[in-house]
Amino acid sequence: MLRRLASLLVTTAVAVGGLAVTAPAAHASTEESQFTSLANSERSSRGLRSYSVASDLVAVARRHAQRMAAAGKIWHNPNLGSEVSGWQAVGENVGMGGSASSIHQAFMNSAAHRANILDGDFTQVGMGTARDSKGVLYVTQVFRKPMGSTAPAPAPAPRVTASPRPRAVYKPATAPAPVATRAAAPVAKPVSKPVRKAVDPKVALRKRLAAASLVAANSGQTGALGRAVTYVDVMAKLG
Repeated sequence: MLRRLASLLVTTAVAVGGLAVTAPAAHASTEESQFTSLANSERSSRGLRSYSVASDLVAVARRHAQRMAAAGKIWHNPNLGSEVSGWQAVGENVGMGGSASSIHQAFMNSAAHRANILDGDFTQVGMGTARDSKGVLYVTQVFRKPMGSTAPAPAPAPRVTASPRPRAVYKPATAPAPVATRAAAPVAKPVSKPVRKAVDPKVALRKRLAAASLVAANSGQTGALGRAVTYVDVMAKLG
C-alpha cells in the first residue's frame, strides 16, 4: 500500500478520450523550466525584458499539453481566450518533438512562433509539457499582456565612456623672430537625427495578426508545430 501511494505521488495521469497519459511530475517541471529559460535567453540576447512566469498560465498550458499527449496530436486550445483571464493580448505556441531544445529551435525557425517568444507587448508566460506513452514531448506556451499594463521598457543599454581626446603638441618654429599663431577654432558640424515615422496602430495590428496566421512546416526531426495564434483585444489595443 505504501509503495502504491509513493508511486501516485511521483506521477500524474490524465485520461482524455479513453487514452491515458502518464507524465512524471518532476520531468514536466524540469522541461517547463527549460522552455522558460530558453525563451528568456532569446529575449535577453536582444535587449528584451525576461518573461515572468504566471501560475494561472502554467495551469492552462499544462492541461492543454496533457490533452494533446493523450490524443497523440497537436492543436490550439479553442477556449484559450476564455480560460486565460485579465488579458489585453494573449498568444499560444504548441509543438511536439523529442526534446525541449529541438522544439524550441523549431519555434525560433518559424516567424510567427518566434514573434510570440520575442513579443514586445507580452510580459507573462506559462509553459506546460506532457509526454505520451512513446516518450514524445508535447508543449503549450501561453503568453499574456495583462489588462491595464503598458509595454515594458527596453533593457538599459550599456554605458559607453568616451576616451579622452589626445591633445596636440605644438613645437615653436626655429626662425629668428618666431611669430605666434592662433589655432583655428573647430567648426561644429550639424548632426543629423533619424526621423521616426508615426506608426498607425491599426496597420501594426493587421501586420501582427497576418504574421500570426502563418503555418510553419518543420521536419519530423525538429518537431511538429501548430500554427502560432495571437488574440488581441482590439478595443484595448486601439483605444
